[in-house]
Amino acid sequence: MSGFDPDDDMGADWHRERVVEAAINAGRRNTPSPSNSQELGLKVGDDVEHPSFGEGVILSIRGEGDRAEASIRFAGVGTKHLSLAWAPLKKL
Repeated sequence: MSGFDPDDDMGADWHRERVVEAAINAGRRNTPSPSNSQELGLKVGDDVEHPSFGEGVILSIRGEGDRAEASIRFAGVGTKHLSLAWAPLKKL
């Protein structure tokens, strides 16, 4: 039998605090940070590398600055539409 009793207010509060704390800690560990790939001077036709998708070619870029987005065709993965401010790209 479980030690958790949902009718026990003190136990429910304790359980809720543990769940909230775990969620906050998980969020801290997995919070992405900007990559600022838009500052690499990328243009259509450039070869790039992404840590998850591998090597790809830029098909199009739209927008400017931190709102720039690129369509990139990755071999074996297909075309992805990525925010250049957040995508961890490396120009090859």
